[in-house]
Amino acid sequence: FIVALLGVALFWGVLPDQSTVSRMSFNGFVKAFLTSFQVLAVDGWVQTMYLTMDLTNAGSAIFFVLQQLLGNFVLLSLFLSIL
Repeated sequence: FIVALLGVALFWGVLPDQSTVSRMSFNGFVKAFLTSFQVLAVDGWVQTMYLTMDLTNAGSAIFFVLQQLLGNFVLLSLFLSIL
């Protein structure tokens, strides 16, 4: 949820709605939430990161890598706490 809001704040209007690489976008909360879920599920997140880097700057890679690291750490912690 927080990552989707941060993505909307940082990348609103950067990725086109009908991108040639993927359907990921940060234009609106619902699309940002789905994009964050796809990044967290490791489903084509690298192409979205590279497209965002091309359209903004290389610093946007920090957002995607931190989302990947922290999100997977939280999911792993949740899974291990259930066991």
